[in-house]
Amino acid sequence: MIKPDWNIFKAKFSENPQNNFEWLVYSLFCREFNLKTGIPRFKNQRGIETEPTKHDDEYIGWQAKFYDTALSSHKADFIKMLDNTKGSHPNISRLIVFTNAEWGQSKGQEPKTKTAIESHAKKIKIKLEWRCASYFETPDVISENKDLYNHFFSLSQSIYEKLELLQKHSNRLMARISPYIEFDNQKIAVDRTSIKDLLLQSSSQVVLLTGNGGVGKTAIIKQIYEENKESDSVYYVHKASEFNVSKVANFLFEIDLDDFIKAHEKLSNKVVIIDSAESLLSINNLEPFQEYLETLLAADWKIWFTTRDQYKNDFSFLLVQSYRVLYEDINVPLLSSVEQREIASKYHIEFPQDDKLKDLLRNLFYFKEYLKFYEKNIHLDYNKFRDSLWSQVISKNNPRRATLFIDIAKKRANTGCFFVNIGVEPIEKTLLHELIEDGILVNDQSHYYIAHDIYEEWGLNRYIDLQYQLHEEEKDFFVNIGESLPIRRAFRKWLSEKLVSESYDFIDFIKYCFNSKDISAIWLDELITSILLSENSKFFFNSYKDHILNNDNKIFNRIISFLKMSCKQLDENIFGELLLNSLSVKELNYLFTKPKGDGWVQFIDFVYKHLSQIEESQFKNIIPILKEWNKTNKSGKATKQAGLIAKHIFEQIVEDELNFTLSDDLI
Repeated sequence: MIKPDWNIFKAKFSENPQNNFEWLVYSLFCREFNLKTGIPRFKNQRGIETEPTKHDDEYIGWQAKFYDTALSSHKADFIKMLDNTKGSHPNISRLIVFTNAEWGQSKGQEPKTKTAIESHAKKIKIKLEWRCASYFETPDVISENKDLYNHFFSLSQSIYEKLELLQKHSNRLMARISPYIEFDNQKIAVDRTSIKDLLLQSSSQVVLLTGNGGVGKTAIIKQIYEENKESDSVYYVHKASEFNVSKVANFLFEIDLDDFIKAHEKLSNKVVIIDSAESLLSINNLEPFQEYLETLLAADWKIWFTTRDQYKNDFSFLLVQSYRVLYEDINVPLLSSVEQREIASKYHIEFPQDDKLKDLLRNLFYFKEYLKFYEKNIHLDYNKFRDSLWSQVISKNNPRRATLFIDIAKKRANTGCFFVNIGVEPIEKTLLHELIEDGILVNDQSHYYIAHDIYEEWGLNRYIDLQYQLHEEEKDFFVNIGESLPIRRAFRKWLSEKLVSESYDFIDFIKYCFNSKDISAIWLDELITSILLSENSKFFFNSYKDHILNNDNKIFNRIISFLKMSCKQLDENIFGELLLNSLSVKELNYLFTKPKGDGWVQFIDFVYKHLSQIEESQFKNIIPILKEWNKTNKSGKATKQAGLIAKHIFEQIVEDELNFTLSDDLI
């Protein structure tokens, strides 16, 4: 129990003790009369601090007076206060005066000044009630307001001061986000009102705001955050990598979780926003996050996650499978061709002739980078523009600057921490400052983090590509890049781009890896998964067909195994049915999934084209793949091919009297 010490109060709030005393009293008054939404008031309110409040047929007002002098010396102030109160609020019947001072007795008698003030109050029909220093020392008052007493009468940080730090952290994360693009003294903004409305009106406690990296998900959050700052709502923002800690208090500025919940229990709209939620997939110990998530949901908080389309399926598995949480998916689209034409007309911008580059500029992040060097970029094609980004944005043609940024990206990936500890040589401090000035890094109170996930991806992609160019043996390449999850995610993107380039040297690299005994199982698994999830797995199947069909079916069977294990995504159509029927995901005995990735289409096409070369012993392995595909894909080329393959297999079984049986639902 904290006893009120007015010396501590004055030391802590030395700049304006009267103002802070009013805040203390206002909080106590609202709690006493259960005024959850506060009390109306006006600037320069006369007589009392706020408008009177009605309670049990009484109109009650309050006043707070913090004095270092005797109460008896303020008779004129109190008389004036009473007259102003009655003049402004004729219906007021009761006035409570809170003060840190006590009345002093005069020869054992009631102080004459106090008697005179009370007589005046009675004369104008106001019941005057004193709440002096002894009131604040009442055990019941102290025990019912521990949080307030800890804030006002302790020199240690109170929960309110810690919440203020948490709010400032949210503000800093949002401050660097711009809802518009600056170009030629103009501000280009895209109307996202419909998406904002979907978010604000969603009935789901958990929402995934999905879309390509750089499409503007966090900018939408920023707009909602700014527009609702002063309302009866609270919004806190975390980067998902902040949860790579040992306990909840570490990312809540040492606030106890129960105290955090209690401090907000009277608010009707409470939202926690977790940006770049895919980073949770890289964290080994998710117990603090799980505790936070489950506690928030139990206390009726809303939780909004932002995540990229490419990671949405893995993250949704985490939510549904690990935490049994349903969610609503709200997708943020790329710019449409109509929006591009409107922007071109309104802001006098010429889009490039190269269709592939024009399509890339549907992403607001790349559109912004395009406009930074507009006169130069307008003449580039897709490949030249992509190649120019590194030198224009990151390296600025300075190898040391590029190396410094790559080292920072590697450290971020390998530690999994949001903030990166950067110890640089004096010669590199200038380069570090340049990266901050250019918006590549953010300095948050001497803690550094990479400003955008796409910049981090560029750094890791550059690092992986450098290691690939420099490697002498394939095993050295994988040892050098390491096995952290962010590196493996970057490897998938890098590999996909290599397949798009259709380099046969790269196919030789893959061949060696599959045949090598020196490559770890983790990387062999990652390699095949990356190929099957790539947008250009067709190149792999075409150029590697002889090895797939031979080699004792090892590669063939591995592809089948990974299609079933790693190339699946949640069937979100089931979510809609659950919500319509008011069911919980916890009532499901198993999860409903469907095929994911181009690998399914290319494998079915591969089997269809080479069916005569595939051993009959593989039929049992192929048919479950066909069934899984056709279950959720009722039309299209791959669906037709799957049906024809199944028909062929059935005919072979009948014609050749093969010595195995299939269950009825497989054919």
